[in-house]
Amino acid sequence: MIRPGAAAYPNARLGYDPRFDTIRPQAIVMAATASDVAASIAFARDRGLDFAARCGGHSYAGYSVSDGLVIDVTPMSSVRVKDGSATIGSGATLIQVANGLAAGGAMIPGGTCGSVGISGLTMGGGQGVTGRRFGLTSDSLTGATVVTADGHVLTCDDATNPDLFWALRGGGGGNFGVVTSFTFTTHAVDQITIFTLAWPWSKAPDVLHAWERWGPSAPSELWSSCRVRWIPLSGPSVSVGGAWVGAPSQLGTRLDPLISAIGSQPSSRTATTMPYLETALSLAGCAGHTVTQCQLTTKSPAGILPRQASIARSDFFDGPMRSSVHDDALSLVEDRGSDPQLAAQTGGVLLDAWGGQIAQVDPAATAFPHRSAAFLAQEFVTFQAAPGSQVLSTNRTWLDRLGSALHPSASGFAYVNYIDPTLKDWQNAYYGGNLGRLIDVKRTYDPDDVFTFAQSIPTST
Repeated sequence: MIRPGAAAYPNARLGYDPRFDTIRPQAIVMAATASDVAASIAFARDRGLDFAARCGGHSYAGYSVSDGLVIDVTPMSSVRVKDGSATIGSGATLIQVANGLAAGGAMIPGGTCGSVGISGLTMGGGQGVTGRRFGLTSDSLTGATVVTADGHVLTCDDATNPDLFWALRGGGGGNFGVVTSFTFTTHAVDQITIFTLAWPWSKAPDVLHAWERWGPSAPSELWSSCRVRWIPLSGPSVSVGGAWVGAPSQLGTRLDPLISAIGSQPSSRTATTMPYLETALSLAGCAGHTVTQCQLTTKSPAGILPRQASIARSDFFDGPMRSSVHDDALSLVEDRGSDPQLAAQTGGVLLDAWGGQIAQVDPAATAFPHRSAAFLAQEFVTFQAAPGSQVLSTNRTWLDRLGSALHPSASGFAYVNYIDPTLKDWQNAYYGGNLGRLIDVKRTYDPDDVFTFAQSIPTST
């Protein structure tokens, strides 16, 4: 237990986003076992303390920090692989997972940010660069160990506590208990080809129009993201990046239909084939560095990754946007240059292709309901430094305008891992038709609503 005044406290209390640095926990427990977690929950309940469980600490809303007790599971970060299965401690970051799996030529689908925790990613569904080929992170989950509100340590899978297992696959982190261990089916991948195609800004409408039809319908081995961004000192930018898990020699023929539909060759084009771990390091911003270095500077003396302030929201789309929606969104990105408080920050929208294996799972088979989506939009602003109130307000207003511009073509649903504290009707947006069953699970395993925060699943409708 780390208390204020301890040498470790200044760093131990921090999450990923500096916007929440004003929150000062009364203590942080570095939980090394399920028993530690159970004792921490009991301690908090007995004293009426608020608490939060934390792995990577990347919650956009700051839900993984608390001014009471923080139960930090990062000491439980082991990765053990055997016979096509991996048992992973709930405190592992994605780069630690990649490192532990790569030696055996295996992987599980996941995102690109190396300091994100496996826990939050999995329990929110978990999209990533191989998701169209292997499904969501949670689709590879075969079992978990969970500490519930009453201190019991439960195992769950399809046969044991199956309702809890169902809820952990897309029901969002922090709702039902504290997971201490996950078991996944692994997938054999020895190398990945990552690519980027960029066009002049004047081609942005054509790129959007073509990508929306091409990306979600491409072969499942191909994941892509259409990136429309304002970049400080560079201006508005449009590009398509992605990952290909097929034979490297075949990537060109998969990209040709996109280029043909846009009607012009990209102004720049790169493609690099690397071993899986090297790819994970590169995507995490750690190219040329070691796994030990691919950590936050606040987590390790060797770490090179900075913390970053950001705001974000999300929308799912079932098909292409209207041309008028494109125009409005592109104008907003371009117009960031007219206001110094906007121009100094990166902001825009990332459109990630869905379909493939993600769509092959029934929406009710796991808690994650958004199986028919064509693509997911993450609207975002990242800040060069922790923003002051005026800079934050100006950029939040811009982000709201971008969301409103995209809304006419969106499905009305959102991604719980891009949790948005300003989202109205968030219960339906995150969980859709699975909300009722999630409430039932919550009532069963946490009847006293111990695991509660601003957007936690309630115990009643």
